[in-house]
Amino acid sequence: MKILYFDCFIGASGDMILSALFDLGVPLGVVQEAINKLGVGEVKLSITKVEKHHISALSLDIFASPPKKSFSYGEMEEIVGEAPLPEKIKGESLTILKRLASAESYVHGVKIEDVHFHELGGVDTLVDIVGAVTAMDFLGIEAVYSSPLPLSCGFIEVAHGFLPLPAPATMKLLEGVPVRSLNIEGETLTPTGAAIITHYAKEYHLPDMKLLKVGLGAGKKDFPLPNILRVFLGETPASFSKEQIVLLESNIDDMPPNLYERVMEELFKGGALDVFLQPIIMKRSRPAVLLSVLCHQQDADKLVGIIFRETTTLGVRYNRLERAILEREIVKVRTKWGEVEMKVAKKGEEILTYAPELRSCEEIARKEGVPLKMVIEEARRAFMKEHKL
Repeated sequence: MKILYFDCFIGASGDMILSALFDLGVPLGVVQEAINKLGVGEVKLSITKVEKHHISALSLDIFASPPKKSFSYGEMEEIVGEAPLPEKIKGESLTILKRLASAESYVHGVKIEDVHFHELGGVDTLVDIVGAVTAMDFLGIEAVYSSPLPLSCGFIEVAHGFLPLPAPATMKLLEGVPVRSLNIEGETLTPTGAAIITHYAKEYHLPDMKLLKVGLGAGKKDFPLPNILRVFLGETPASFSKEQIVLLESNIDDMPPNLYERVMEELFKGGALDVFLQPIIMKRSRPAVLLSVLCHQQDADKLVGIIFRETTTLGVRYNRLERAILEREIVKVRTKWGEVEMKVAKKGEEILTYAPELRSCEEIARKEGVPLKMVIEEARRAFMKEHKL
């Protein structure tokens, strides 16, 4: 499996990301062709070797005719949506663009359709986003990781006046993302850079991998540290996917048992991956319940808040774990009573396990007045026949 790691030791911008991907071997012509399809006039891309603190890296230059006006988000969405690009590239680009516009909309208090990318530069933003998505697709990346993203300090002058750094839109995009302090004055992480990385990265640590190549993309500014983004291209053996999760635990001996159903419902609503209860014996032989919650790291604090709100506990234990997972998808199979949803787990293309979704079967059983077990058996037979299992 091909994986990519963004090593943001100083920060990242859209052009730094694209430059680093070019350094990994993405042909300039592949991205240039995608940009030409946007139909925003003559835009030419050029890459050159530069040095930052005696480290050689690629730097991207974008040459375009000055636009008569700045693009609004609505106009940029239309440009990408109507471009003759592959649907996957178009979809990813529109998702990133919308996240970026939503952050700007929230910060400046305007409708998302009215957001104008004055500071970002409409053409440059389109090139950075569509170019990065095209380059990622060319490399065939299957999983993306990043280091915690750095927060520099200072102020930046924009059309709206002086803004604190990181820019408010950047900070909005970083909600729920691991960050760290960077003692450098000036903008090192831009909104476009943050939008691209946080869209792709699902975890923020360096994964185990066989390192294939390192790409270096240089920014335009100079700082006390090398203004370079490093991107690691690697691969992992064909094994089970792994992810970092958190196990939250609490011993509870003074809560009525009829309250636990609501506790579990609220935790699942809050993003818990699993919630389970175990009977235990505590001091003085008191019977109690061990409440266990599995969750992603970014949801842990929110779920702890739910535990404190909905239970009588005074403390919650955090345990960071790693788990192996199968790829999962929901598919539909047709039975004589209608469509039933099936949960399918795979390793690559190999189907390892499958099971009808209980609620989907229950709906048909109620509607058709047939035993639930018959619906489940029929759904399994239909799936096995369709997939020749």
